[in-house]
Amino acid sequence: MGGERCDRRPRRLGAARVDFTSALYLGLGHASAALPGWRRLTAGRPAALSPPAGEAVLARRLAAHLGAGAAVVGRTALHLFHDLAALAAARPVLADAGAYPIARWAFAAARPRSFAHHDPAALEAALAALARPDAGAPPVVIADGLCPSCGTPAPLAAYLTAVRRAGGLLLLDDTQAVGVLGAAPSPARPWGRGGGGTALHLGLDPRRWPELIVVASLAKAYGAPLAVAAGAGRPIGWLAGHGPNRTHSSPPTAADLAAAHRALDLEARCGEALRACLLANVRRWRRRLASLGLAPPGRAFPVQTLPVVPDLAPGELHLRLAAAGFETVLAVARCPPHPAVTLLLTAAHRREQIDRAAAALARALR
Repeated sequence: MGGERCDRRPRRLGAARVDFTSALYLGLGHASAALPGWRRLTAGRPAALSPPAGEAVLARRLAAHLGAGAAVVGRTALHLFHDLAALAAARPVLADAGAYPIARWAFAAARPRSFAHHDPAALEAALAALARPDAGAPPVVIADGLCPSCGTPAPLAAYLTAVRRAGGLLLLDDTQAVGVLGAAPSPARPWGRGGGGTALHLGLDPRRWPELIVVASLAKAYGAPLAVAAGAGRPIGWLAGHGPNRTHSSPPTAADLAAAHRALDLEARCGEALRACLLANVRRWRRRLASLGLAPPGRAFPVQTLPVVPDLAPGELHLRLAAAGFETVLAVARCPPHPAVTLLLTAAHRREQIDRAAAALARALR
């Protein structure tokens, strides 16, 4: 099945080169002809002064999609995290060691202190160290909903319980999970249903956790270049009316908002079918790795990092795959932190492309 369609016919990506670097997991591209027209891209006014047409409706739709009480839309996740940093000024900041850099950049002035990746006991210890009489304001904790390197959700219930006891806030970057993970996972549907993100996937109701603020870019699974912050507490209202970026910067454009509305429409119509196709592609790739005698690292998730191969540097493997016509990502993984070659699978990839990539990998290893 291909990206924009719900009819199980794959969209061709071309036979010459195959791209495994795109994070458009559901294959949604939002061609201009698929979007309604607009009279102007932007009104030239910040969102706090005059929200663009369609933004308030989109925020309500996204809040419902994520199971949250309220939501606010922003240009990017970095913009929203920057506004949250202003809200939480002067608070101590703790960050899961595997957290994506975006939130860390926004809170750089606070000098976030790291605790061990996906380790509730380490978070408890870090919070206890802040609980001394001279520690000051309640803490802010930063974590990712899902680690793409190991494919594992954060221990969110334990994190939230610890943050609630400390009177703090948990800011969850759920960019990787939204559109892929959803509620009620089962053996038949290990990612769950609905694509509402990590909290719903783990059986948590975000409306009952005012300590939780979920921030997610829609530019990955949903292919729409804007972001959302959602939660049950007063911070969302403050962001909407007083966030520095919403006060001083341009809001998402009419094209961005139209793409996001269309993504949610497609989610309702064929999200489950697209995720089933994506999961089938991920499983096929992992079977091909196993057939080559390579233990697939992590879990079944669209981000698939190749295991380290003795006597073959990741950079050389990356070049060999590129010479064979397969574009991959060469980067330092965060979990564990070492150079690695990564393939990003989407619902738009065809089975034969995955098989060809596995054959090219076998030749590269030889």
